[in-house]
Amino acid sequence: MLRFINRFRGRFSIGGKRTKYSFVSFWKWSYYNVDTPLLRGVLIEYLVISILLENAARVVFKRVRDLTHDTITQKAIRKSLSPFYSYQPHGDVFDLQLHWGITIEIKSTENLETGRLHKTHWWGPINQRDNGSKLFPAQYYILAELVAPEGSETEHHRKRKHELPEIRCYVCRGRDLEDASAENESISYSRWAEIAGKSCSFFELPDVLGVLCDEDTDALTNDKVTLGWKIPRPSSNQTPLPRGTDRVYAPIAREEGTEIKLAWWDITETPQELNAIPTPWRDGVKPDLRDWEAAGFKYERAPKLDESGNRISNRKKTKDSSATSETSKD
Repeated sequence: MLRFINRFRGRFSIGGKRTKYSFVSFWKWSYYNVDTPLLRGVLIEYLVISILLENAARVVFKRVRDLTHDTITQKAIRKSLSPFYSYQPHGDVFDLQLHWGITIEIKSTENLETGRLHKTHWWGPINQRDNGSKLFPAQYYILAELVAPEGSETEHHRKRKHELPEIRCYVCRGRDLEDASAENESISYSRWAEIAGKSCSFFELPDVLGVLCDEDTDALTNDKVTLGWKIPRPSSNQTPLPRGTDRVYAPIAREEGTEIKLAWWDITETPQELNAIPTPWRDGVKPDLRDWEAAGFKYERAPKLDESGNRISNRKKTKDSSATSETSKD
């Protein structure tokens, strides 16, 4: 952490001329008032990601043990995630991915009655473009509600910005939100809370999410995945990268016409197909997108091309039920 702070201790320069304005002073100026909706959302996202990273082994243990060959210790999982979540990952499809098939989106609010969650385009790691439809792409969704006791806005509270009110968390599967929203383009936070059934405290969140992950893993291994199947490791005979740079691999189920091709891909730079992956499914099982991703794959559709080789758009329009609703910025 000290090395990170020292890196930004210097002052800004503009056009080669050094100023007296530092990165640290910018931080103090821009992030002082965490009561604003935008910064409060960033703060809650940081807190939720931090507690899940600290308890990642509890959340992913059964999935990793049953469907992969990876090491299952908190230290090993934290080490693999550290390069991606030591700072806020801007531009990612998901707020957090604890392991293959365990993707998480986080939202926060102070009022369940005003906010809405909107569907987003479903992006492919090879296409680097959307796959032609909007949905709730994460496997799990966490809605954090800040519940301040009545009359808590005192002078003491305003001065001590690090003392937050109670946080209630509503945890849902993306599949359940998808089913409830039907053809609508969004779902209200209040409906989200209803689907979750009940809230949990901030400190109970890792156990609650872990139970959902365990249930979904059991549903896969008991009813859908071939007994003993585990996703193999990617081949590692690629050209070495500069020191300190790691390759990024992804197990991808790619829909190509009427077939689905399974393979590891190196997506560090230009996507490169590596070793094939055997199908995980038992005879007669017809997996959907959620099943593929729960089993550890990234699912995408190969682009459709016209006779000239140009991509044909697959986008589908969805009904927007929130045209007259106020959208929360939290």
